[in-house]
This record gives sequence, C-alpha cells and structure tokens, in this order.
Amino acid sequence: MRKVLAFVLVAIVAPCAVFGQGFTNIALVPVVARLGGIPPTFWKSDVVIHNPRDFSFKVAVAYFPFDRANQLPSPGEFPVVLDLAAGETKLLEDVLGNYFGITGSSKGALFFTSDPLNVPSNPEQAWFLVTTRTYNAADPKGTYGQTIAPNTMMFNGSATSSYAVGARYGGRYRSNLGIVNASREQIRVHFRIRNAAGQDIKQGYKDLPAFSGGQWSFGDLGVPQSNDAPTVMLYMDPASVTPNPCTADHVNYFLGYVSKVDGNPEGTGDAEFIWATPTEVPPAGFNCP
Repeated sequence: MRKVLAFVLVAIVAPCAVFGQGFTNIALVPVVARLGGIPPTFWKSDVVIHNPRDFSFKVAVAYFPFDRANQLPSPGEFPVVLDLAAGETKLLEDVLGNYFGITGSSKGALFFTSDPLNVPSNPEQAWFLVTTRTYNAADPKGTYGQTIAPNTMMFNGSATSSYAVGARYGGRYRSNLGIVNASREQIRVHFRIRNAAGQDIKQGYKDLPAFSGGQWSFGDLGVPQSNDAPTVMLYMDPASVTPNPCTADHVNYFLGYVSKVDGNPEGTGDAEFIWATPTEVPPAGFNCP
C-alpha cells in the first residue's frame, strides 16, 4: 500500500529510491546553508537536480529553516518551482541566496516534490534525482565541502536508536550534531555520545518544532575533546512515536547526522557528512501490508 509520510502525503513510489541517491518523487535534504561558520569559513550550498524521464515536469521546492516551526506549503504555494525538460539537469548555485532570497545567515532542510498531490499538473512517475553540496567558499585554496544526498532509509520513526559512527572532536577536528524533524508536530529526540570504550560522555535531548531541526557543535553540547572517534546514538522519545504507523494518517520521523570538519581552527576546512543509520530498516510505516 502507499504509506503516508508526515510531510508529503505519499510514500516512496519509485522502487529504486532506497539507499543514497535514487529516483524519487520526494526528497528531503537534511541540511543546506548560507552562513559564516568558525572564522574564516563561510558556507554555501549548491543543488544539482536531474530529470531522467522522457517527458517534462515540475519540481516544487520548500526551505525549512532550523530552530523554528515550519509548515509544508499547499499545492500552488511552494516558493520555488523548477521546470525540468526531458533529460535536463539543473545546477542551482548558492540555492538559498539565489533562489530563496536569503542574504543573512540561515541553515535548514530542503524539501523537493514532483508528486501530483503537491504539483497537480505533473503526470504520475515524474521521478527525479537530486544531490547537494555544502562547501566553504572563503578559502582561496578551494571550496572544500561535503556532498549531502537525500536518503529515505535514514528516516527513524520509532524509539529504537540511530547510530552515527566517525565523529571526531579534538586536535584539528571538530564535529556538529544535526537532527531534523520530518513531522507536522513537535517531537523530542534523545542523544547519547559515547567514547571508544562505549561509555557515555554526554547525553541529553532536543525538542524539535514541526518540519524543523537544529545543528549543535560538540563544544556547545559539552562533549569533552579527545583523540578518540566517539559514536552518536539518537532515538525518538516514546511519547513522540506514532503508536500505529500503519493506520495513522501521519507518522512522526526524524533524521540525524554528524558533520565533521578538518580545521579547529587550523586545517583545510574540509567537511564530511555522516548519516545516523537507524536500527529499524525499513522505517516504521514503510513495510505495512
């Protein structure tokens, strides 16, 4: 059956939209940015989107800034609508500045849809491919950055943990924890950060507004510096979990990630994006009869 997701009213209908970059009619990129980071870095995001079909269609795009509640636009009210000809690839450089008119500092999630429920003029099977790159534009040596492609299998809709492995915080490395709420209501997500021996070195929770998220440095979270590679665990508070995802109209989900940067403050400024991988695959509500 076509399972309802909280933010799109439709499930994955393209069978190859499973891991990483795949054909889909919906996509949620967990973070794009246009803002200054640790001096002297300045981060921007580019989008590349491709129409693999032999017919044209439109892709509607919405931006969900972090740290505030957002709403999914109604059909016809999306702030950005892209026309994709058959086989066309579009490059959207500095997507927040050039397409959403953001001149100050901002960071958040980017939502794409070509589903007829959100874009009524589109035919069925209007599938696309999309990826993004967030990079430091302030270094004359190059735009060091990270590729961030949507991955629907990274959604977590249960109280079981998601794990991000490969963070570093110490020496020349710094890391950030990111959590995105892909739900129409506020949810609470707990985090645990463990050292190489499996001992908790920091734990807490974040209350995330609807269709929003946040990103916090390990320093701001109070994680002690070390030469280890700590592991991040994330799980939804049981009170935020949708009780019966197979019968619910809307299901609460979150996405988690770690952004690791070489440069604290010295270094290349090169960044890596690390998904928090759920224990439960496929996500809650995706395997309903």
